[in-house]
Amino acid sequence: MTDITEFLTKHPLDKRTGTFAEGELEAYRDKIPDELYQFLQQEQKAVYGNGFFRTVSPKDFHDVFTNWGLDGDNCHAFLVSSFGCIEYYYNNDYCGFNPHTGTAHANSPSGYLGLLLNLALVNTTNLEIGFCYDMHLKHRSTLPELKEDEMYTLLPALPLGGDMETSRIETVRRDVQLDILAQLYNHKTTE
Repeated sequence: MTDITEFLTKHPLDKRTGTFAEGELEAYRDKIPDELYQFLQQEQKAVYGNGFFRTVSPKDFHDVFTNWGLDGDNCHAFLVSSFGCIEYYYNNDYCGFNPHTGTAHANSPSGYLGLLLNLALVNTTNLEIGFCYDMHLKHRSTLPELKEDEMYTLLPALPLGGDMETSRIETVRRDVQLDILAQLYNHKTTE
């Protein structure tokens, strides 16, 4: 099992919210690395860092990736931030996707989960750029706790002239907002 000590130091476990449905993770057994499969098996549905990160099932994001012009059959989500930014496995890399900026990038090109969790996802600069960590910290005390299918978003959205400093933050259904943002970015991501 991958050591996630540094990740848990930066983002302590808040709570376990349940387990994945029977067979849900097994469907991805041959599509994701053993270390990622074991991580999801161990952690199940969990929330970390005062609601900042949440483990997710890869199946729940297939359509999201496809809608953004990514390879939904081979992008396998496993973490999502409170602002809907997604960490996923694709083509031997661990990658991050920020729907507010429409960008996707490799976070751990060596393909090691331990490096990703204990190095990239504890680095404050990486978290701010890729996952809206600064926004989460700044506004967390005034925002409601998210349900499993919700995220925080910026209104107006960045492609509509919004700004990280002046846009207001709303709680929205994650699938709906990710679809709206995909439309605003013409269903394309940049790297």
